[in-house]
Amino acid sequence: MPLKIATGRSRSIAGTHITLASPKPIEERNLSLILGLDTSTRHGALALVHLRTGQSWTDDQVATQNHGRELVPSIGRLIAAAGFRMADIGGIVVGIGPGSYTGLRVGIAVAKTLAEVLNVPVVALDSLLLPVLAAPDSFAGTVLSIADAQRGAVARSIYFRESPSADWARHSGPEILAWGELNRESNAADHLLITGPGLVLAGKLGPTGLPEAPRETWYPSSDVLARWMLTSYDSQAPVAADTLEPLYLRPSAAEEKRSSNQHAAG
Repeated sequence: MPLKIATGRSRSIAGTHITLASPKPIEERNLSLILGLDTSTRHGALALVHLRTGQSWTDDQVATQNHGRELVPSIGRLIAAAGFRMADIGGIVVGIGPGSYTGLRVGIAVAKTLAEVLNVPVVALDSLLLPVLAAPDSFAGTVLSIADAQRGAVARSIYFRESPSADWARHSGPEILAWGELNRESNAADHLLITGPGLVLAGKLGPTGLPEAPRETWYPSSDVLARWMLTSYDSQAPVAADTLEPLYLRPSAAEEKRSSNQHAAG
């Protein structure tokens, strides 16, 4: 069954057919209602927040490989459960990576289409920041956040805060790093923590040799996404929806193979 936003023209988002229409006039829309999504990993994060009241609604059941099939219906269910309609959305936040090639393409395609159709601003979010925001409240210092970059490498960004009450700031990255190079940071800071979905690679590539964040905080979570939206959305600069692109640090394996074949043929 198609997801119904309103009566009107139709469009397909990420393989899901939905019915679209002109959004409410700006003056009638609830501009405090913000939708957030991150599909940089197979554990999708989905949140809805009301900036004025501080309420939030989250869905962690998007933890599936099939973001394209599940994401749009999940968004519709979350908005309906909160007592709103899609046309009430006043802004969108979307994680742009680094992370899964397929997942990021799907999430950004959904965000771009909804932003265009609903005529709302869209904010691009650093996906590697979300696990950092889940670090222990008492921790201050340096956090390395990593995501699987395939072929024995990770995408890594480094974040820092001087005190537990300070905001996290990205110090460097993201960059591609070989797994074996991660522990070179062990002597770079007195207070160091490593986190992020890329830590699951330790099972086959060996330990990092660095202090690890609790395992349950490695993946972007809907609760952390909602908290960031409530505290930081208003300070973010929106981007033009048609310029929104996934943060890929290198071509996918399929793209590299295709390029190699083309060079060989040439």
